[in-house]
Order: sequence, then structure tokens, then C-alpha cells
Amino acid sequence: MVKISVKWCEAGILIKVSDNGAGMEEAREEEVQRMINDPMERPDNRIGLRNVHQRLKMRYQTNGLIIQTRANEGTTICYFIPIVKGRKEEE
Repeated sequence: MVKISVKWCEAGILIKVSDNGAGMEEAREEEVQRMINDPMERPDNRIGLRNVHQRLKMRYQTNGLIIQTRANEGTTICYFIPIVKGRKEEE
């Protein structure tokens, strides 16, 4: 099962995507965290997840993707998009 939630607050929007799948062991979670935080694109990096993480960080000056996972319990990935008042959105 996949659950998507969006929460609006004064500072911005919090988006969560959760599943009740296999989750990850701690070593794999650490490997994924290293990969998405690597500023260099490497052949063994998962390009999609790393790309989204790096773009969120660059565009919104946030922490990017926050991954919470437990083996045999599932994974939640959150990201926060801040509201910047008085700024025109770039096209």
C-alpha cells in the first residue's frame, strides 16, 4: 500500500509518501543516504532519487528528501517546500 499526504502550513507544504513494503536494513539506508547526498553524479548512483533530492535542495534551499525506513515495516520519504512570500515563480 502506498499513502501520499500533503500538509499545508504557514511556512510551506510538507509532502509524505509512505509504503508498507519491505523497507530497508540500516546498512542499505545508509548507502542510499550517501548516494543521494553525493554532489557528484556517478555511474552507480540511482539517478532519479538523487536527482530529485539534489534539485529540491538547490531550488528550495531545504534538506531535500528525508528518508525514514525500517526493515519489514516500510519506508516514508518526506520533503518540504517552503513558501517564499513576495517572490515571483520563475518560468
